[in-house]
This record gives sequence, structure tokens and C-alpha cells, in this order.
Amino acid sequence: MDKKCILLVGLPRSGQHAVLNWICDQFEQNIYPIKMRGIFQKNVVRNFGRIDREIEEASQICVLHLEGQSLRSTANCIKWCDEVFKNTTTVLLLRDPYNWLASLVKYKRVRQKNYNIKDYILRWKKYADEYLGTTNYLGDKILINYNTWFFDIEERKLISSKIDGEFSDKSMDTFANVIQAFDGKYRPASKLKVFDRWKYLRDRTGDCFALNNIDASGYCKLIFGETEGYKHFKGLK
Repeated sequence: MDKKCILLVGLPRSGQHAVLNWICDQFEQNIYPIKMRGIFQKNVVRNFGRIDREIEEASQICVLHLEGQSLRSTANCIKWCDEVFKNTTTVLLLRDPYNWLASLVKYKRVRQKNYNIKDYILRWKKYADEYLGTTNYLGDKILINYNTWFFDIEERKLISSKIDGEFSDKSMDTFANVIQAFDGKYRPASKLKVFDRWKYLRDRTGDCFALNNIDASGYCKLIFGETEGYKHFKGLK
């Protein structure tokens, strides 16, 4: 297939939808992201009827997103993309552990969804190891530090060039329900207090004990620097 593929890989509540919309805006064609979740579970490729139709209808650039899958399953997805598309660019997105966990916990609790916090945290650690190059399931990839991407226009310009896009920031001030999910209020994306989410955990230290069990403070400082969440929780035992 003579089409280019951009595959965005990230965990739930990592800012994936904001980054997806922004990636689509880097191209002149009308691009709509195609959700791949559930397709590559248990290392089995299946249910491609819907995906094939959406890809066939897409423009010359397909933006696919895979959310919360294991890295092994994601590697299978990349292999499939390499077989289907002319070329594939993999993008790995990571958000700092404290704002990410706060957003995840509130999202799950507000919607009364069952979840195992330890499983999510262990998966965050595996994504962080992949980000740092300790593992390399995904092969060549573009790294997006969500914290830097959100604040730094020069970083966004650099990423846009890496995916061969024409830089645009128009989506940074668009309104989207999914982006406002933390507090249920409508605000431009650039006005959201996405780096104050960690405060939701101040009275929920039990959730943070699990973070410290994977040395989240060490990962956070190495990748994101000394964030406010890091400063608050780093000594928690």
C-alpha cells in the first residue's frame, strides 16, 4: 500500500488524544486517527475488517493510535504496519508519573470502573524503560515527552519536522470533551492545568506507594526533571 503510517503509542491518560489531534494537524490532508486498541492482544492479529476499511478510505497518510497495550503486542502491530504501509513512523508518548496517575485514578473513580493500580503502574515503568532505551521492543521511534511537548513550541516544531509535517499549532486551542475529562470543564487545551493533576493524589498517598515501589521518583527526575509532583512525593515511604 502506497501510504505512510504514523503509529502513536501511549498509555491511557497520557495526553494521547491531544497529541493525536496535533499530529493530524501537521498535514494538509484531512486525516482522522484510526483506533487500534484490542487488535493485537495476546500477540494475535485479528479483527482487521474494520481497520482495513478505514485505512482504505484514509488519505495518503494514516495516523493510527494504540493505547495501553503491552510493548510485545505493540511490536506485533509495528510488524503488521511495516507489511501494509510504504513506511511507518512509530511515536512513543510518555507523561510524568504523578500527573499521569492522578488523571488515571480520577478518571477511573469518577466512572466507577474497576482497575488494578499496580498493573497500570508496572506498565508505565515498562513504557519508561522503552523511552530510556533500556528495552527496544519498538525499534526506531520518535519520543514525545508530554510535559515538554505541551509547554515548548520549539519542541513541537522539532517533532513536526521529524514526522515530515508542516508545523501547525491550531489544535492547541481547540475545544474537545475528551481533553477536559479531568474536571469536566470546557477550556482551550493550552489553558488546561495539566501539570497540577498530581494534587489530586495528596490525600490519596496509598496510590503513590505503588509508584515509589517502581522508583517512579527516579524515573521522573531522569526523564521529566524535578516536577512539583516529584518534589511532593519523592520522600514518601
